[in-house]
Amino acid sequence: MIKVVSTMKKSGFLYIFIFGILVFPFVVALAEINLPILDIIPPASKLISPLNNSYTKFNNNSFVANLTDNEGLNNTQLYIWNSSSLVDTVFDFVSGTDSIINLSFPLPSEGFYYWNYLVNDTAGNSAFSENNFTIIYDKTPPSLNYSVTPVVFEGYTNNNTLSIFVEASDSLSGLANIAVNLFNSSGKSNSDSSPTSPLFITYPVSDGVYLYNISASDLAGNIIPSENQNLTVDTLGPALLVSSPPNEGDLNIFLLN
Repeated sequence: MIKVVSTMKKSGFLYIFIFGILVFPFVVALAEINLPILDIIPPASKLISPLNNSYTKFNNNSFVANLTDNEGLNNTQLYIWNSSSLVDTVFDFVSGTDSIINLSFPLPSEGFYYWNYLVNDTAGNSAFSENNFTIIYDKTPPSLNYSVTPVVFEGYTNNNTLSIFVEASDSLSGLANIAVNLFNSSGKSNSDSSPTSPLFITYPVSDGVYLYNISASDLAGNIIPSENQNLTVDTLGPALLVSSPPNEGDLNIFLLN
C-alpha cells in the first residue's frame, strides 16, 4: 500500500510526503518528493493613486498600486516618463501574494507625466498594469486681470452701480474657478464665482465704505488672490455754506463810472 499523506507548497516547490507498506516482506517506507511548481501565470498590478488624469501642485508625489500573484511576488519597479523619454525608475522588493506598494518620486519640472508599475513574481513572470496613468504637475497660479467701473479715483466713486470684469487663464492644468467677494461694514454683501472666463458682474451699492477682492484658481489647486481693495461710494454733492455777506435782505451794488 502506498499513500500520499500530505503535500505542502513552499518557496516555489511542491513537497509530497508518501507513506508505503509492503505486506511481505513487511517493508515500511516514508518518502519525501520535492517538485518545482510550474508557474506560467504573470502577476498583476492595479494602479490606485494618484488617479488617472489627476493634477498636483507638489513635485514630490506617492504612487500607490496593488500587486498580486497566484504563487509569490518578488520585486517591482515604478516607471515614470514624459512625452519624450523615460524620466526614471524606482526599484523595491515585495513578497507574499497580495501587496500594496507605495513609492515616492520627485517630478523634475512642470508638465504631463505617465506612470506604471512592472511587477515580477518568484517564477520569473512579469507584467505591467494594463493601463498607464497620467499625472499633470502644475505649480504656477493662473494669470488674472480685472477692471472695476466706473473709474474709481483713489478708492472713491460717485456711482451706485459697481461693475467688475475679470479675465483669468491657466495654460497647463486649466482654470478651475474665478471668485469675486464684496464686503460692507456688516460683512460679506455679495459673492460670485464662475468656472469659466471671463466673468462680468454688476452690483448695486449704496453710499458707504466697501472692500472687495478677486481671485482665480486652477485644477492643480494653485490660487492667485488680489489684494483687498477699499472703495468708498459717495453720491452726495458737497454742501456750500455762504458765511459772508450775511443774508439780510437785498444787497445794493453801485457801479461807479
